Amino acid sequence: MNAPTVNFLGLTFLSASIDDVVNTISASTGMEGRAFHLVNAFTLTEADRLPALHSILKDDHLLCDGAPLALILSKRNHPVRQIRGADLMRRVLKESPEHLSHFFLGSTPSVLEALLTNVKRDNPALKIAGSFSPPYQEDFSLTLPVWINMLKESKAQVVWVGLGTPKQDFVVHEISRQIPITAIAVGAAFDYLAGTLTETPKVIQKIGFEWLYRLIKEPKRLWRRYLIGNLKFLWLCIKKK
Repeated sequence: MNAPTVNFLGLTFLSASIDDVVNTISASTGMEGRAFHLVNAFTLTEADRLPALHSILKDDHLLCDGAPLALILSKRNHPVRQIRGADLMRRVLKESPEHLSHFFLGSTPSVLEALLTNVKRDNPALKIAGSFSPPYQEDFSLTLPVWINMLKESKAQVVWVGLGTPKQDFVVHEISRQIPITAIAVGAAFDYLAGTLTETPKVIQKIGFEWLYRLIKEPKRLWRRYLIGNLKFLWLCIKKK
């Protein structure tokens, strides 16, 4: 993808508009493999903790999914706009050309069912190659070859992966290295498009407090990620300055 880039913490972020990214994904031909990661502060703290994650992020396409991170990146060479995973996924699926086929990997069977119903309602011509909700597992290395064969047989050109960070990041990287497909790690976007999670109001998104809204909505699940994680991210920025 031809776009200006911004370097931060040893990683290269694309400074592209959501329109540019939507057009790039929609032009997927199935002739090459490429992986897109929607990166936020939590992803970066995980990459600092896990050298293997940092290594794969260096090789793939990184988009900024987080207002605090977008603010920091914009202090560099080029302005970087936040691209939320849910916004990107919604746009691509709604505007997808009829020939482009999509596969959905992740979440639960009920979320996937609602997701597929909603995206087909928004774009009746959307071509869906398949979907799969894998059982929870810490180590996916043994089942990843099965998923890859499933994708090969589906002939999908784009696969959306919602398995949570950092698992989904390793998965899209490996998939894109083994088959010619566009693999995109989008996390909670599955739940947002399915309607099983309420999206943050636009006004809160714009002022950069989506993380606080999500923390209030799901404190038991997200308190460690946002309270401890945000402090780790601030320390990481100071340490690496």
